Amino acid sequence: MRSNYLTRGILAALTAGALTLTIAACGGEGGGGGGFASTSGIPVPSPTPPPQACSGQGLIGIDPVNNVGYVPISKTDGSGNAEVAVVDLTVGAKTPILSTIAITGSTRSIAMAYDPIHKTMLDETSLASGNDTGVAIINTTTKSYTGTTVTATGLGPTGFFGGIVENPTRKEAIVASPGSIGVLDTSVNPPTWNASSVVVTVGSDSLAVNLNTGLLFISDDGRNQIVDTTKSPLAPMSFDSSFNTTDGVAFDVSTNILILSQEVGADDAWAFNFATLDTTKAPAVANVIQVPGLGEAGAIGEGPGGMTVINCNTHQAVVADERGGENFKLLQLPTKPVAPGVPLDNNGQPGTGTTADAASVFTIAAAQIPTGAGGAILGMGGDPNSASIDPGHNLFYASAADINGNEYLVQVDLSKPVLGASPTGGVDGKTFWTPTGTAIPLP
Repeated sequence: MRSNYLTRGILAALTAGALTLTIAACGGEGGGGGGFASTSGIPVPSPTPPPQACSGQGLIGIDPVNNVGYVPISKTDGSGNAEVAVVDLTVGAKTPILSTIAITGSTRSIAMAYDPIHKTMLDETSLASGNDTGVAIINTTTKSYTGTTVTATGLGPTGFFGGIVENPTRKEAIVASPGSIGVLDTSVNPPTWNASSVVVTVGSDSLAVNLNTGLLFISDDGRNQIVDTTKSPLAPMSFDSSFNTTDGVAFDVSTNILILSQEVGADDAWAFNFATLDTTKAPAVANVIQVPGLGEAGAIGEGPGGMTVINCNTHQAVVADERGGENFKLLQLPTKPVAPGVPLDNNGQPGTGTTADAASVFTIAAAQIPTGAGGAILGMGGDPNSASIDPGHNLFYASAADINGNEYLVQVDLSKPVLGASPTGGVDGKTFWTPTGTAIPLP
């Protein structure tokens, strides 16, 4: 049988939407780890942090040690159990689908998070009982479901929303249902659930945590909250929500810059310097700047925007259309922390004639994801967010589907953007970027 949670909204959006300067990428090719060093008392990520460290919540789990992806699919097994495709992420792999895992007792996988300490994948699921959320444990060494699913008592059912973000620094994961969050203790394997940690939130369209500060940011269709996860009990605090309908959030954990995507309306995003966070005001605020895009074409789904991931090695963000869109854009962020007294700016934005500086946030280029079999236009999934990034290889991933519901894992190389390009011709109407990429058919 097939559920429609991955393709919900994609088919309609596709039906409506479808009828050179090289930026050098930094960072190594090695796998990620969970360790953090300290320089002058300030914690900084290891050279290649775990993939989700800068992605925030995501549907796709990436194991950086084995270079394998775990991708939930809409198809369930004969007993109605959720299924996860295990995918070889080697670029150009001839047989990328390694296997399919059935998650017994769960009907749907909502989000994935990699635990670098125990080398497991934490799979947030909808339990067959329908009354609670679960976290299924996948062993990334054997690439198999361990048979253990931890019930997140008190969190409630997932519905079509939810999220999980792992913080290896604190050895815990924050798990979200549509209207609440709670803490999973990942200092042990299997992890244990803290039922007393559950608190009500505005929603869970998108959430991200800064591993260094422990600050969690929640965005839900324009309603924003922050939570200091280092304090107990958890106490959500309202954050400036005057940015229209926003969704899709990620932290650059070493610079404390946050990118929040516009979801509906304009082709832009918002950048915040959380070094300026002021919680004495209600709602809390931080220095912010709007980051304009360079143009989109074709299917935009629920976008422009709606999903955000950051490569903490390159300090570049991807903002992608969700729920049926085919566009994405690449943003350049500051490479070092920006002092509180220095406002963020858009210097370096193509077409403005300005030169980037240490506080610049600007759009480098925009493009469209690869097509599917026979050139079929694909729309990226959303609700739950399907965007992820592999910082070690500088690859962007998203789940996608064609108009017939055939599902794919999209893989895009971000290493050679064309400055000022976009699907509409960019700043001069004739500059385009067609990144190397592929669409891997899913079972």
